[in-house]
Amino acid sequence: MLPLIIERVLKTCYQIKNMTSNISFSVTKSWNGGFTGEIIVKNNSLSDWNNWLLELAPNFEIVSIWNGEIADFSNNIYSLSSASWNSTISAGNSITIGFKAKGNLNDNNTLDSINYTFNAIDSNFNQISLTNIEISLVTDPNPVTTDEPISLLWSDDFSDLNWQNNWQLLNKGQWGEENLEVINPPLNDDLFDTYLRTYYPAGSVTPSYSKKTGEPIGGAQFFGDLGIPSSDTLKLSYYLRFSDNFDFVKGGKLPGLYGGTGNTGGNIPDGTDGFSTRFMWRTNGDAEVYAYLPTSTNYGTSLGRGDWQFVPGVWHHLEQEVYLNDVGQNNGAIEVSLDGVQVANFSGLNFRSVDSLNIDGVLFSTFFGGSDSSWATPNNTYVDFANFNVSIPV
Repeated sequence: MLPLIIERVLKTCYQIKNMTSNISFSVTKSWNGGFTGEIIVKNNSLSDWNNWLLELAPNFEIVSIWNGEIADFSNNIYSLSSASWNSTISAGNSITIGFKAKGNLNDNNTLDSINYTFNAIDSNFNQISLTNIEISLVTDPNPVTTDEPISLLWSDDFSDLNWQNNWQLLNKGQWGEENLEVINPPLNDDLFDTYLRTYYPAGSVTPSYSKKTGEPIGGAQFFGDLGIPSSDTLKLSYYLRFSDNFDFVKGGKLPGLYGGTGNTGGNIPDGTDGFSTRFMWRTNGDAEVYAYLPTSTNYGTSLGRGDWQFVPGVWHHLEQEVYLNDVGQNNGAIEVSLDGVQVANFSGLNFRSVDSLNIDGVLFSTFFGGSDSSWATPNNTYVDFANFNVSIPV
């Protein structure tokens, strides 16, 4: 829980005694020339606040935000509006707005003073207008560490019968629905109450090979927009378990993040159209990131092959943090963690040549292959997937 940085009695255009709003700010991560932060606005009144708008005049540049949108920027004033899911701040509750910024903290580990205005409509249709002369935003001197994502944007545990709706699937690149099954194991019989099992029939490889030969299609693929804002930095986390008898053969694909068109299948990005950062398993359980980047040739780029391994029959916690490059610089990065331990950090990457290309969602893509029979699974087999979430890495 973030410490209370600011507490004020705020006046509205009608009189409510003791209506206060707690506004707290924390820098969650900083580096030379930039930082990420969170602003929490708590409604301590007795009435819900709707359709809020927060205007800030900071001395730093806001590069991206989450749990909100930049509705306007003019005269060095940012107008931040709600996301689709947090337009109402219920009485007694709060909203959290996260952002990434360019700028440096001063020698006192604080930001210079900043003016703000907060507007909303309460449940009685009264205008709320909260303003200040100036406030000093300071960093949290004792940040709280937690195993849970601090800036969680989206999650899914496949417990909803219509779980696909939560993924907000795009109408492209989708196949293999017949190979998906939600499993509900007996109570206390597994690590998760529900998970998604993906089947790979014997002889199956990539769908393009199946179309040529008539072999069965194994695995599945779909693009999940997730209903979250595009970002130049995202963290994907999920659990997976290979079946006890899983034969890794030569390799296969696993879910990762994507941007733009989500390039795969030999479609090399040009820096403006898209990219993808799927995982792969390789022979004997060796693992890697299989990224489609503008620097790739013919097919995807293999990053860190064998730096970590998968074991059949064991639940693994797999995470990737993707940091897109600044345009004109090769300063993108991908960090990988397995079972809570960082196992790889790839830097100096180039994902894009235009600022408009960002990370858009999750590419759930899994199959054996490769593009010929030498990659095919010899047995009917499966992989289980559980507890997906996407957050802003901090």
